[in-house]
Amino acid sequence: MRSYEFMTVAVDRMNSVAVDKWEYFWLLKNLWSNPNFLDGVAIVPMLGEWTFWRMPRRAFPLCDSPVMIGPESLMALLSPRLLLEIDLNIRCDGHFWQVRDEVPRHKYAEFRRRSIANVFKEIIFHDASVLEDWKASDECTERIAKLRDPSLTKKCLNEAVERIMFGVKGFGRLTGEFQPWPGKGVNGT
Repeated sequence: MRSYEFMTVAVDRMNSVAVDKWEYFWLLKNLWSNPNFLDGVAIVPMLGEWTFWRMPRRAFPLCDSPVMIGPESLMALLSPRLLLEIDLNIRCDGHFWQVRDEVPRHKYAEFRRRSIANVFKEIIFHDASVLEDWKASDECTERIAKLRDPSLTKKCLNEAVERIMFGVKGFGRLTGEFQPWPGKGVNGT
């Protein structure tokens, strides 16, 4: 929710209903201070299967939106050598995570696709040849074209906000008895 895309769209939406920017930030601060809200945001990823993809060398370019939400998993780029993936379909009741060295090709391809789909300003590359490889991809060419068109950029921003809201609302995995918004929380209070 602190990302460029979320803040841009949220401030714009609040302005459209005559809510000043400072008031929006005050509301957001209060929302983030509410344990009941935070329960709903955190519980699904907390119970998922965590995999840390660790590389001995720099392998992951850093995009400007490093938390990448998908319908089945969440990826978060932690460093150029470390990628976290949380599988939301596997429930792990306890403190379970795995560390994997070397990323399989299909997983790296998924990371690349998500990174390109989540970028709005820039991606920082560690290697010029990797940059050229990514720039030559169909996904990158398409993303650049979308971001050059103001109406398509707005659409991309709204799509990103919808992914964030999917996560905020429990990734489609919370039952009706669990209310992730202020009010009734996990402990029933």
